[in-house]
Amino acid sequence: MNDEESTDAIDADDESAYPLDADEELETVKVGVIGAGRRMTPLLSRMLEYDYIEVRVVVDKDETAPGRMIAESLGVPTSGDVQQLLQMTDELDFVFCVNDDDRMRDVLIDHFRRTNNRRTMLFNELATRFIMSLTKDARELMQLIPGYQARRIDEAGIGY
Repeated sequence: MNDEESTDAIDADDESAYPLDADEELETVKVGVIGAGRRMTPLLSRMLEYDYIEVRVVVDKDETAPGRMIAESLGVPTSGDVQQLLQMTDELDFVFCVNDDDRMRDVLIDHFRRTNNRRTMLFNELATRFIMSLTKDARELMQLIPGYQARRIDEAGIGY
C-alpha cells in the first residue's frame, strides 16, 4: 500500500468517520434484573442513569434490597417473583442474574430453551462482576464526552 492509499483508509476506531445525525437516537436496550442486593446495585444504578437503557423489571424477594428500592423510587417495575420477568423475556435484550440460589440460572436457561428464546442474553454473577470491573471508571470517562447527559442517582436512590 502506498502513502496515498494509507491516508485514504478509514480508521475503524475514529468515530468522526461515522458522524451521528442530530435526529439519530441510540437503540434502546431492554434489561431485566434478578437480585438487587449489594452486588448488583452499583451496576443497576449505572444502568438507570442512561436514557438508552430501559430496565423493564427488577426482581428480588427482599423488598428492602437496595437495588429494588432504587428501582421503585424511579418507577421501574419490581417484583419478588421471577415469574414476572419470565413472562417478558422475549422482550428483553439482557437478563442480569445475581442471585444466591444457584438453581435460578437453571430455571432461566430451561425457560429460554422451552420458549426457543434466542434473543435474550443471560449474564450470571461472574459475567456481571466482569462487566462492572470494565465499567469501573466509565462514569468519570463519560464526563469528558461533549454533550453527555446522564441521570444522576443520589444516596437516597432518587434520580435528578
